[in-house]
Amino acid sequence: MSPLVYKGYEQYFGCKIGDQDKPWAPHFCCSKCAIGLSKWLNGSRTSMQFAIPMIWREPRDHYTDCYFCLTDIKGITSKTKKNICYPNLQSAIHPVEHSTELEVPKPKKVSFDDDTVEYAMLDQDDEEFIPPPMPLDKTRLPHIINQSELNDLVRDLNLTKDQSELLGSRLKGWNLLDEETKVSFFRTRQSDFSVHFEMQGSLCYCNYVDRVMELLGVQHEPSEWRLSIDSPKYSLKAVLLHKGNVLPSIPIGHSVHMKESHENMDILLKLIRYDSYNWHICGDLKVIGLLLGMQPGYTKYCCFLCEWDSRARQSHYIVKEWPLRHQLTAGTKSVSCQSLVNPEKILLPPLHIKLGLMKTL
Repeated sequence: MSPLVYKGYEQYFGCKIGDQDKPWAPHFCCSKCAIGLSKWLNGSRTSMQFAIPMIWREPRDHYTDCYFCLTDIKGITSKTKKNICYPNLQSAIHPVEHSTELEVPKPKKVSFDDDTVEYAMLDQDDEEFIPPPMPLDKTRLPHIINQSELNDLVRDLNLTKDQSELLGSRLKGWNLLDEETKVSFFRTRQSDFSVHFEMQGSLCYCNYVDRVMELLGVQHEPSEWRLSIDSPKYSLKAVLLHKGNVLPSIPIGHSVHMKESHENMDILLKLIRYDSYNWHICGDLKVIGLLLGMQPGYTKYCCFLCEWDSRARQSHYIVKEWPLRHQLTAGTKSVSCQSLVNPEKILLPPLHIKLGLMKTL
């Protein structure tokens, strides 16, 4: 976008183009709007098509508030593009046309150097076109960053503790931090959460999930969360996943040395007080089998849903319907232990699911 577009946008709509440092904000202007603003400035065009432009904000999630995810363009061609239905969201508010209340503004004289104006009016489709630099406003004062703004910047950049403290010290050296902003804040940023986590043996677990949710600013509704238990080769972890993936995942259990076993699953569920919340549980078939007390290994009845016989190979591609399991009784049909959870609380996740603890926690 050229300086002429910036000036024309500010004069016509009464606001400046901002958030150009954010990835979710548009960084390009279509040629139709750029030419329209240029013609309006030089008086060859009376008005634009709308009085209030499209307003972009940071989307909350990709499920209910993402303009691009909610716009269905499957099967759309150049002839049918007029049939696209664009959503009107909080993160992308549609433009408003002119009316009696929203009158057409009058252009003011734009003061640019001759070289800058000539450079800005070049065709942007030209391969040799390079956008000119923005004119500097010498009267603009630097923005002083407070603690909450610094915390948001560190979160957006996904910085570690050392990197966050280094960034804060550099900004403080340049006199860009408020007097009450603490650079050492990031050394103990986990202190409010760590008091709700304990260690038992090699297992680190959350002893008060409701309090952790409250610190994160989330109202805990157990019906809206799913407990996912996964175990790679040398570790065991438990993570709460939000229904619809609207909120971020919350790790509540992790161990480097514990392996998948019925005893370890029993210990984990008791420590995180699963009986108090009764979340739905998702995991791979091995984890589900251990939670329901199924015998591990290559067994005769390895399915917890039906009595599929792994030994009856002559019937595998012939019999379509197998008897359902109505109950899981220890000592019968490959059930070795008592079930730890209600089978109705079990959910089968997608095969492509891959979970990992966030590095910042």
